[in-house]
Amino acid sequence: MTNETKQKTESENTEESKQTIQGDIHQEIKIPDYREIIFSSVVSGPRIREGVQVSQINMCDGRNIFQIIDPKEESSRDKIRMVTGIAMHSYTQKKIVRNPDPNRFEVEKQFHYRDFIFGNIDLYDKEFGVAVEIKAKFLENPKWKVKPFVSHVQQLKDLMAMGNISYGALVYEVIGGGDEPLVQFNYQMDSSEREEQLRILEERATTFLNAKDKKDPALARHVFFNKELRWLCDRIDKRTGEYIWCPYYWKCMSMISKERMSDELYSPEINLIARNVFDNRAKQSGIADTSIEL
Repeated sequence: MTNETKQKTESENTEESKQTIQGDIHQEIKIPDYREIIFSSVVSGPRIREGVQVSQINMCDGRNIFQIIDPKEESSRDKIRMVTGIAMHSYTQKKIVRNPDPNRFEVEKQFHYRDFIFGNIDLYDKEFGVAVEIKAKFLENPKWKVKPFVSHVQQLKDLMAMGNISYGALVYEVIGGGDEPLVQFNYQMDSSEREEQLRILEERATTFLNAKDKKDPALARHVFFNKELRWLCDRIDKRTGEYIWCPYYWKCMSMISKERMSDELYSPEINLIARNVFDNRAKQSGIADTSIEL
């Protein structure tokens, strides 16, 4: 090969290389949405399991049935909180089985009752016989005091009863402020208390399973008249001052209005309270059907 031919060949290769590089640079690439990939890998969508999971019946059963038959997408804020809570929860479980004693704790210890009620304890301390539930608690104001949620206490006690465990601990991993990064609440149940807890648990689970099988939220328990869980229906965001509504609020209100409950549960006084609460919510939202009768 002559020098002239060699130079010509090298020149052609260089030009072709430049074109290839230039083509790669100008090629449009759609970058995937990694937010959704990360979220879907950490948080699975609603699953219709056989039987009843204890975690399904410690808040509003009606909302959980609605979520099964008419799923609603979580808000971005709820997604972030959920992913953060799961990540901290999993990290804690992973680390604690190694320290301080690899054989002391059992992770996700499983229990079942009556062959249709299932549950898992986050950690079981085999040395002291203690059931430990770990929850994430978000504090947007460092002055707020950490208090246990009623639903979390109920879930822990359900698991203690299912496992015939006398002692339990509810541990909150505090995110966003506060003087203590971890807050613990201890509980104890004797044999008679565990038996009563199981009796009530079976009633709750049977009612939920019936509603789930028939895909009818009207057959499930709701929390509209429950003072401790009423915030699940609607509440004021302490940070923004805005109202936060259950995505099924108005469907639930319509459902409640059509219920034919006993006079003992729906006395005239209770109906008046419900009417006043409903009217107030309707005025605040501006979207409610105030013709609904309670």
